[in-house]
Amino acid sequence: MKIDLKFVPSFSTSINPNFKKSIFFMHIPKSGGTTIDHIFIKLSNILKNFDFIRRKYDSDTSKESSFSNLNNNPRPIFLSGHLDYDFTDNFENFFKCTVVREPVSRVISHYKFNVFKMKKTPQTYSFENFINDEVYSNRDNLITRHFCGFLNKNIEISNNDKKNAIKNIHNFDSISTIENWDNFLSDILTEFGLPSIIYSKFQQHNYDFSYNPSKKE
Repeated sequence: MKIDLKFVPSFSTSINPNFKKSIFFMHIPKSGGTTIDHIFIKLSNILKNFDFIRRKYDSDTSKESSFSNLNNNPRPIFLSGHLDYDFTDNFENFFKCTVVREPVSRVISHYKFNVFKMKKTPQTYSFENFINDEVYSNRDNLITRHFCGFLNKNIEISNNDKKNAIKNIHNFDSISTIENWDNFLSDILTEFGLPSIIYSKFQQHNYDFSYNPSKKE
Protein backbone atom coordinates (compact mmCIF):
# COMPACT_ATOMS: atom_id res chain seq x y z
CA MET A 1 0.00 0.00 0.00
CA LYS A 2 1.35 3.39 -0.99
CA ILE A 3 1.39 5.99 1.79
CA ASP A 4 1.50 9.60 0.64
CA LEU A 5 3.32 11.57 3.36
CA LYS A 6 3.20 15.37 3.42
CA PHE A 7 5.11 17.91 5.50
CA VAL A 8 3.32 20.88 7.08
CA PRO A 9 5.56 23.49 8.74
CA SER A 10 4.98 25.49 11.89
CA PHE A 11 6.73 28.84 11.79
CA SER A 12 8.44 30.80 14.55
CA THR A 13 6.90 34.19 15.30
CA SER A 14 8.01 37.24 17.26
CA ILE A 15 5.03 36.69 19.56
CA ASN A 16 5.46 33.84 22.01
CA PRO A 17 2.62 31.46 21.04
CA ASN A 18 0.79 29.43 23.63
CA PHE A 19 -2.17 27.14 23.97
CA LYS A 20 -4.16 29.23 26.44
CA LYS A 21 -7.12 29.40 24.05
CA SER A 22 -9.16 26.38 23.11
CA ILE A 23 -9.94 25.52 19.48
CA PHE A 24 -13.35 24.76 17.99
CA PHE A 25 -13.07 23.02 14.64
CA MET A 26 -16.45 22.80 12.88
CA HIS A 27 -16.08 19.56 10.95
CA ILE A 28 -18.02 19.71 7.68
CA PRO A 29 -18.16 16.20 6.16
CA LYS A 30 -15.85 15.40 3.23
CA SER A 31 -13.78 18.55 3.62
CA GLY A 32 -10.59 17.10 5.06
CA GLY A 33 -11.78 17.20 8.67
CA THR A 34 -11.11 13.56 9.56
CA THR A 35 -7.40 14.02 8.84
CA ILE A 36 -7.41 17.20 10.97
CA ASP A 37 -8.99 15.22 13.83
CA HIS A 38 -6.40 12.46 13.70
CA ILE A 39 -3.52 14.95 13.58
CA PHE A 40 -4.75 16.73 16.70
CA ILE A 41 -5.55 13.47 18.52
CA LYS A 42 -1.91 12.47 18.08
CA LEU A 43 -0.59 15.93 19.03
CA SER A 44 -2.72 15.85 22.18
CA ASN A 45 -1.45 12.39 23.14
CA ILE A 46 2.19 13.37 22.54
CA LEU A 47 2.33 16.95 23.88
CA LYS A 48 -0.16 16.56 26.76
CA ASN A 49 -0.78 20.33 26.87
CA PHE A 50 -4.35 20.18 25.53
CA ASP A 51 -7.20 17.67 25.36
CA PHE A 52 -8.83 16.48 22.16
CA ILE A 53 -12.61 16.18 22.46
CA ARG A 54 -15.00 15.13 19.72
CA ARG A 55 -18.71 15.61 20.21
CA LYS A 56 -21.79 14.64 18.26
CA TYR A 57 -24.80 16.91 18.54
CA ASP A 58 -28.00 15.28 19.71
CA SER A 59 -30.89 17.35 18.39
CA ASP A 60 -32.93 16.40 21.49
CA THR A 61 -30.28 17.94 23.77
CA SER A 62 -29.69 21.66 24.15
CA LYS A 63 -26.35 23.03 23.04
CA GLU A 64 -25.71 24.35 26.54
CA SER A 65 -26.15 20.97 28.25
CA SER A 66 -24.21 19.19 25.52
CA PHE A 67 -21.06 21.03 26.59
CA SER A 68 -21.77 21.90 30.22
CA ASN A 69 -18.94 19.66 31.45
CA LEU A 70 -16.36 21.46 29.31
CA ASN A 71 -16.41 24.63 31.42
CA ASN A 72 -14.28 23.07 34.12
CA ASN A 73 -11.82 21.26 31.89
CA PRO A 74 -8.37 21.79 33.47
CA ARG A 75 -6.58 22.22 30.12
CA PRO A 76 -7.37 23.92 26.82
CA ILE A 77 -9.26 21.68 24.40
CA PHE A 78 -9.44 20.99 20.70
CA LEU A 79 -13.17 20.51 20.16
CA SER A 80 -14.27 18.90 16.90
CA GLY A 81 -17.47 17.45 15.50
CA HIS A 82 -20.24 17.75 12.94
CA LEU A 83 -21.67 20.71 14.87
CA ASP A 84 -23.40 24.03 14.27
CA TYR A 85 -21.39 27.24 13.98
CA ASP A 86 -22.52 28.55 17.39
CA PHE A 87 -21.81 25.56 19.61
CA THR A 88 -19.16 27.43 21.58
CA ASP A 89 -20.99 30.74 21.95
CA ASN A 90 -21.38 30.16 25.69
CA PHE A 91 -17.66 29.61 26.18
CA GLU A 92 -14.84 32.12 26.31
CA ASN A 93 -11.39 31.92 24.75
CA PHE A 94 -12.27 29.73 21.77
CA PHE A 95 -10.50 30.03 18.44
CA LYS A 96 -13.14 29.05 15.86
CA CYS A 97 -12.10 27.55 12.54
CA THR A 98 -13.35 25.33 9.74
CA VAL A 99 -12.64 24.12 6.20
CA VAL A 100 -15.25 24.36 3.44
CA ARG A 101 -15.47 22.75 0.04
CA GLU A 102 -17.17 23.62 -3.24
CA PRO A 103 -20.67 22.20 -2.64
CA VAL A 104 -21.08 20.04 -5.76
CA SER A 105 -17.70 18.33 -5.39
CA ARG A 106 -18.39 17.85 -1.66
CA VAL A 107 -21.74 16.15 -2.34
CA ILE A 108 -20.23 13.88 -5.01
CA SER A 109 -17.40 12.92 -2.65
CA HIS A 110 -19.92 12.26 0.13
CA TYR A 111 -21.99 10.07 -2.19
CA LYS A 112 -18.99 8.00 -3.29
CA PHE A 113 -17.92 7.55 0.33
CA ASN A 114 -21.42 6.35 1.29
CA VAL A 115 -21.49 3.87 -1.60
CA PHE A 116 -18.11 2.58 -0.44
CA LYS A 117 -19.12 2.44 3.24
CA MET A 118 -22.39 0.64 2.47
CA LYS A 119 -20.54 -1.84 0.23
CA LYS A 120 -22.81 -1.02 -2.69
CA THR A 121 -22.32 0.28 -6.22
CA PRO A 122 -23.74 3.29 -8.09
CA GLN A 123 -26.04 0.80 -9.81
CA THR A 124 -27.51 -0.52 -6.54
CA TYR A 125 -27.54 2.82 -4.70
CA SER A 126 -28.08 5.69 -7.10
CA PHE A 127 -27.05 9.31 -6.68
CA GLU A 128 -30.74 10.24 -6.71
CA ASN A 129 -31.43 7.84 -3.84
CA PHE A 130 -28.55 9.35 -1.89
CA ILE A 131 -29.87 12.90 -2.39
CA ASN A 132 -33.37 11.82 -1.34
CA ASP A 133 -31.95 10.20 1.79
CA GLU A 134 -29.98 13.36 2.62
CA VAL A 135 -33.11 15.53 2.23
CA TYR A 136 -35.17 13.12 4.34
CA SER A 137 -32.51 13.24 7.06
CA ASN A 138 -32.38 17.07 6.99
CA ARG A 139 -28.86 17.01 5.58
CA ASP A 140 -29.56 18.84 2.33
CA ASN A 141 -27.43 21.91 1.65
CA LEU A 142 -25.18 20.69 4.45
CA ILE A 143 -22.62 23.52 4.47
CA THR A 144 -25.40 26.10 4.80
CA ARG A 145 -27.01 24.08 7.61
CA HIS A 146 -23.73 24.16 9.55
CA PHE A 147 -23.44 27.94 9.19
CA CYS A 148 -27.08 28.86 9.87
CA GLY A 149 -27.49 26.52 12.88
CA PHE A 150 -29.98 24.10 11.31
CA LEU A 151 -27.86 20.96 11.34
CA ASN A 152 -30.09 17.87 11.68
CA LYS A 153 -33.13 20.05 12.33
CA ASN A 154 -36.39 19.40 10.51
CA ILE A 155 -36.43 22.89 9.03
CA GLU A 156 -36.46 23.83 5.36
CA ILE A 157 -33.75 26.34 4.52
CA SER A 158 -35.05 29.67 3.21
CA ASN A 159 -33.24 32.44 1.35
CA ASN A 160 -33.03 34.41 4.60
CA ASP A 161 -31.37 31.42 6.28
CA LYS A 162 -28.79 31.37 3.50
CA LYS A 163 -28.12 35.07 4.06
CA ASN A 164 -27.72 34.42 7.79
CA ALA A 165 -25.27 31.61 7.02
CA ILE A 166 -23.11 34.09 5.11
CA LYS A 167 -23.28 36.58 8.00
CA ASN A 168 -22.27 33.87 10.46
CA ILE A 169 -19.01 33.36 8.62
CA HIS A 170 -17.79 36.38 10.61
CA ASN A 171 -18.09 34.33 13.84
CA PHE A 172 -14.98 32.40 12.79
CA ASP A 173 -11.35 33.31 13.27
CA SER A 174 -10.20 31.20 10.34
CA ILE A 175 -12.04 29.64 7.38
CA SER A 176 -10.23 27.95 4.53
CA THR A 177 -11.10 25.97 1.43
CA ILE A 178 -9.99 22.38 0.97
CA GLU A 179 -7.60 23.53 -1.78
CA ASN A 180 -5.68 25.54 0.85
CA TRP A 181 -5.87 22.79 3.49
CA ASP A 182 -2.12 22.60 4.14
CA ASN A 183 -1.82 26.38 4.60
CA PHE A 184 -4.80 26.34 6.96
CA LEU A 185 -3.19 23.64 9.09
CA SER A 186 0.19 25.38 9.05
CA ASP A 187 -1.44 28.60 10.29
CA ILE A 188 -3.13 26.74 13.20
CA LEU A 189 0.13 25.04 14.19
CA THR A 190 1.93 28.40 14.10
CA GLU A 191 -0.83 30.26 15.97
CA PHE A 192 -0.72 27.83 18.88
CA GLY A 193 3.00 27.09 18.96
CA LEU A 194 2.56 23.48 17.88
CA PRO A 195 5.34 21.58 16.07
CA SER A 196 5.67 20.96 12.35
CA ILE A 197 4.18 17.64 11.31
CA ILE A 198 4.35 14.94 8.67
CA TYR A 199 0.96 13.42 7.92
CA SER A 200 -0.89 11.16 5.52
CA LYS A 201 -4.52 11.65 4.52
CA PHE A 202 -6.64 9.52 6.81
CA GLN A 203 -9.61 8.92 4.48
CA GLN A 204 -8.02 8.41 1.09
CA HIS A 205 -9.83 5.62 -0.74
CA ASN A 206 -9.22 3.89 -4.03
CA TYR A 207 -12.80 3.07 -4.93
CA ASP A 208 -13.45 -0.15 -6.83
CA PHE A 209 -16.12 1.61 -8.88
CA SER A 210 -16.24 4.69 -11.08
CA TYR A 211 -18.82 7.43 -10.95
CA ASN A 212 -19.31 10.63 -12.90
CA PRO A 213 -22.59 12.51 -12.51
CA SER A 214 -24.79 12.87 -15.55
CA LYS A 215 -26.20 16.22 -16.61
CA LYS A 216 -29.55 15.24 -15.09
CA GLU A 217 -27.95 14.32 -11.80
